[in-house]
Amino acid sequence: MTVPKDFVGFLNEKTERGAGLVAIFGKPEVFLTSFIPQQVSWNGEVKRAYMIDLAMYPAEVLDRLANHLSQRFNVSLAEVKRELPRIGCPLLADDVAVMIENPQRFIDLMDDCEHEDGVE
Repeated sequence: MTVPKDFVGFLNEKTERGAGLVAIFGKPEVFLTSFIPQQVSWNGEVKRAYMIDLAMYPAEVLDRLANHLSQRFNVSLAEVKRELPRIGCPLLADDVAVMIENPQRFIDLMDDCEHEDGVE
């Protein structure tokens, strides 16, 4: 059983990548490692992406994901299964909307931060 997180991604089923991932995960909601996107290189461009929280998924979902990535990028399944836990799986920001369930938890954390301009 998976534990609910404070943020979740909703795949855009209208994009090719989003629709393909819905088929893999079985629903449009995906677990993410953070609600803050990272920059990734995608086809020679810098794009914003969220990382899928692979630890939240059972082996059968991860197997479907590995098979999908292997076929899509023409990489051996063995290599995908070896590298996926190490490098993770980015999800382009264009393909997902992120909802934060309890934003006050993260705003409260910011209260303890020292501001660079000295204003609190």
